[in-house]
Amino acid sequence: MSRKTSRSILIRDLLPQLVICAALLGGASSCSESETPLDWREAVRAGLGSLESLATDTLVVQAQMSRIDVGTGAGGFLLVGPVARGAGELVAQVYMKWDLSTLPEGTVTAAHLDMHLAGVDEADPAGGSYALRIHEILEPWSEDSLNLVPLPEAQTGVTLASAEFDTSGLESSNGVLTLPELFVSEDLLTLARRWSTDPQSNHGVLLRPRSTTAPGFVRFYSSEGLPPNATSALATPLLVVEVQGADTTTVSLEAVDDAFVMAAEGEVFDLAADELVVASGYVHHALLQLDLPPALAPETAARAGIAIVQGRLELPLLASSDWSLAAEEQIELRLYETETDWTQEDPWPGTTLIQLIDRVTVSGEDSVAAFGIGAHLRTLVEGSQRSLVIQSENAIDELQSLALVVGETEGRRARVEIAYERVQDRLGE
Repeated sequence: MSRKTSRSILIRDLLPQLVICAALLGGASSCSESETPLDWREAVRAGLGSLESLATDTLVVQAQMSRIDVGTGAGGFLLVGPVARGAGELVAQVYMKWDLSTLPEGTVTAAHLDMHLAGVDEADPAGGSYALRIHEILEPWSEDSLNLVPLPEAQTGVTLASAEFDTSGLESSNGVLTLPELFVSEDLLTLARRWSTDPQSNHGVLLRPRSTTAPGFVRFYSSEGLPPNATSALATPLLVVEVQGADTTTVSLEAVDDAFVMAAEGEVFDLAADELVVASGYVHHALLQLDLPPALAPETAARAGIAIVQGRLELPLLASSDWSLAAEEQIELRLYETETDWTQEDPWPGTTLIQLIDRVTVSGEDSVAAFGIGAHLRTLVEGSQRSLVIQSENAIDELQSLALVVGETEGRRARVEIAYERVQDRLGE
């Protein structure tokens, strides 16, 4: 017959009366045991029996980094303008592309761009006037490819069209301020004509602020945008073209690809080596690589018949950074597994998300971000080399950021709690 006993590995300060086993990364562990049952309600499951404790006094995160990433068109908004984050220059810019292959035969005689304004973030208190400009993109791209660096080249030295508009009408617009003919110019018309006759040259336009230092950035609805109380997405951004053939026809083309990214110049992330950023818009991935305590190393665990029951990872939040979450804000985080090989010297790992481990909501008033990691620990005990990826769930609908600490000093140290059970087979019983 078989008998199951259960144990738990915790950080030293969780239950000091049960501190008995100090395990250093890559080193040996020494243990003594207490007969006092562990009253860890989150780990106890019916039928497990009493729990005994091991404790580790060192960090189990052996490697960590923020993955520089960019937003895609998966959200409902397109952000444009300078963003007040970090020490360098961070500017939101929009990529838009339309398919002109469906136009009727004839000559394009007019072209303009319509957009719908959704709001203004971190607005300039001096006024509500904003100036934007568009440029031709010179290289192929897609919403997915914008997750790669470098970004497609654009002819930023040549302005196709400029626009200046007032946002004061937002308050009375029920959340949608229509801006018809926002961009119109002879250069835009010339470009639309070329796209209609030479589709291979059509890579769309880049939308940027006229000034990269003036405060505030604006939010337009994307092609996936859903205004308040609406049941369907807006047809936006629209390229409206007039074609002269047998008849004069006006055609409104919805963008086939539209996305915003954050373009950075200088040292945007003024962070210490043990600090991570998880954010929507620019950086929304952080990577963690955990190292099991020696008692749960795959070979040791296999010999002892150890199985992980539950695990919990707590990461302290940094409250004094440009990237910290404001007290009144909340951010949705997802924790994934990835098999991607990476090191802290590799700044651009192409992570492939395998499995959703946990989903949590973190408030600016919280002191830690806590995740259930039992499923991940089980894969590590089985010998996998998977890492963890923390990603903002609202990846680009809003510009929010969260700063995490993964250090080695008191108050900056991650905590990992692990509950496991041991199956001991006894012949003849």
